[in-house]
Amino acid sequence: MNTTKKNLVLKLACMIEIDEFLKAFIASHGVDEKDFKSSSRVRDLVDLRSVYCAVVKDLGDYTLSDIGKSINRNHATVIHAVKNYRTLEQFDKSLRNKYNKACNMYRALLEPTADTVGLIDTLLASNRMLRTKLTEKQDELALLKTKYKKLRKEINNLTELI
Repeated sequence: MNTTKKNLVLKLACMIEIDEFLKAFIASHGVDEKDFKSSSRVRDLVDLRSVYCAVVKDLGDYTLSDIGKSINRNHATVIHAVKNYRTLEQFDKSLRNKYNKACNMYRALLEPTADTVGLIDTLLASNRMLRTKLTEKQDELALLKTKYKKLRKEINNLTELI
């Protein structure tokens, strides 16, 4: 394999890893990925993006452009986000705590131990189970809505007769 292909393969491997971290980071904060990647300037989202950029820049082997692409931004925005985090972390303990938790999460994804692998497997199984239950409940809800509409029609027909 030539050097260009090796670099491309390594870059793709890194992007898969950054995407895994992004999904885990977003999920851990209960934020929708679409909102996180949006142009919203809601303070909480801006702070989370800053934390995300700082963690990935500090611990990852990614270019600023790679980090920016992962959240639909450019390299200059990543630089700005990291600078903002560095300033705010001096005064905001909760932001610093989010950064530390995100660093631990990144390291766990990067080098899973037996404990983290078991935890991740458990969480994935739990997630699958919850998705199955949610799908079942949505199906039940659809049936109930259909029954409700039929009953509503019957009530309307009966009230017309009265």
